[in-house]
Amino acid sequence: MTEIAAPKGHALDIDRVSKSYGRFRAVDEVSLTVEPGEIVAILGPSGSGKTTLLGMVGGRIAADAGDIRIAGRSIVGLPPEKIDAATVFQDYALFPHLSVLENVGFGLRVRGMAKAEAKARALEMLEIVGLAALADRAVAQLSGGQRQRVATARALAVHPGVLLLDEPLGALDRQIRGRLQEELARLLRSLHVTALLVTHDQEEAFTMADRIAVMHGGKLEQFGPPGELYRWPATEFVATFLGNGTIVEGRRVGGDDESPVFEVAGAQVTARSRRQPTATARLLLRPEQVAVGPAGSRPAPTWSGCRLAAAVDTGSTSRLTVDVGGVMIEAIGLGSPGLAPGQAVDCTVTSGEPVVL
Repeated sequence: MTEIAAPKGHALDIDRVSKSYGRFRAVDEVSLTVEPGEIVAILGPSGSGKTTLLGMVGGRIAADAGDIRIAGRSIVGLPPEKIDAATVFQDYALFPHLSVLENVGFGLRVRGMAKAEAKARALEMLEIVGLAALADRAVAQLSGGQRQRVATARALAVHPGVLLLDEPLGALDRQIRGRLQEELARLLRSLHVTALLVTHDQEEAFTMADRIAVMHGGKLEQFGPPGELYRWPATEFVATFLGNGTIVEGRRVGGDDESPVFEVAGAQVTARSRRQPTATARLLLRPEQVAVGPAGSRPAPTWSGCRLAAAVDTGSTSRLTVDVGGVMIEAIGLGSPGLAPGQAVDCTVTSGEPVVL
């Protein structure tokens, strides 16, 4: 299997890059690095600046300020065809009048590769993505998942320094998308491809990426491994954007700086902290950190005699909302809740799990 050559140093450096449209600051001094063979996801809501940032890396959008380097070489001001990157778009941008093989080999021919060599490289890439048997088929005869593989093979055929993925699975049904997320990530890692993935789908980012850059309002809110972002969100936006949870007010009553104890809604809750907590703080409670049961059923609950405000049975899990003295706290349980809205319940928080924001 062909491995994409890894550059020395960082594969991609984005250094204080900004882009404005009139008074609107689409990207505001964003900096991040991507290591050789690493998959980095840029995650954020619509209008966060993630697609604009990807466009600047690919040369389709001109940066107003800052520098972008691929394998140490600045690409600012270069046209897309002079940049060592290839893009897979959400709509795949395949040529309907060309066969599958011709689509994959198109970029190679544009770069001046001999016809026989381009054909051999294109066939190799189709073999890698499992579509060699469809080389002569028309694009219109392919399923959405097959078109995505063809677009990926075409981008990888030119051996780009960085592969840019712009919502590559967004046009697919949820079930197919979930399968291809894992398949595409395995393929990129097996070829040691450096990739920058733009997505608004949290599951996609967590499934595929080694690190995630969360953007909001044109700014980089946090950048790190998926698990770290979920367990140690740096801002309230990251805390609420990644997964579900409840942010509650707490008054510090004891503990040390790493495991401070706070009074929350009349009960003591032990939290986690990476900074010296103040006398009052906001804590993030994830639903999986909260256990709920009928009143009197749990030993030493954090809050007793609460009221179940809502219960949604999703089949595999139950989403619960508990009214704790006027504070609505989310919880999650396996299977049917066995509880009804309005019922008195006890609520227990896993000690040391809530995080200080």
